[in-house]
Amino acid sequence: FRVYMDSISAIGALQKNAKFHWDAAPLPVEASMKNPQNSIIGGASLWVMKGHPKEDYKGVAAFMNFLAQNDMQELWHIETGYLPITKAAYESLKAKGFYQKEPYQEVGIQQMTRRDPTKNSRGLRIGYFIQIRNIINEELELVWNNSKTPRQALDDAVKRSNEKLREFEKTYK
Repeated sequence: FRVYMDSISAIGALQKNAKFHWDAAPLPVEASMKNPQNSIIGGASLWVMKGHPKEDYKGVAAFMNFLAQNDMQELWHIETGYLPITKAAYESLKAKGFYQKEPYQEVGIQQMTRRDPTKNSRGLRIGYFIQIRNIINEELELVWNNSKTPRQALDDAVKRSNEKLREFEKTYK
């Protein structure tokens, strides 16, 4: 039995390349937690920034509208594992029986929508997000293989992540 932690977006690569049986599960929570909060969206977001000419935003809007089309969202989700960005695409795939055939594809959606987001679980922009996520995963790996207690791993993740944040502050002042 092995535990591998990655973004739900790794599903596409696993489907195509894994030479072993695998499955997906939600992030673990304490047994006493009756209603876990939704998890936060990951780093593969598309951001539109202020300060560009109006013509640029017309192109951005056309691209976003293209991506939001139901057939594009279904294809994107099926091929990559990334979550569909519209409820319509999710409901369409559900009606077609996709999640009965590929239940692991619904795990991320269920985890993201299990409760209404709070101010702190809606999403984040943080310097060195990928590096910090990797630190957290490295520390959790040490929990899964019984090298550290959960408390020690999380304390170490905080310490290492704070070091990364200080590095980011110095670099981008």
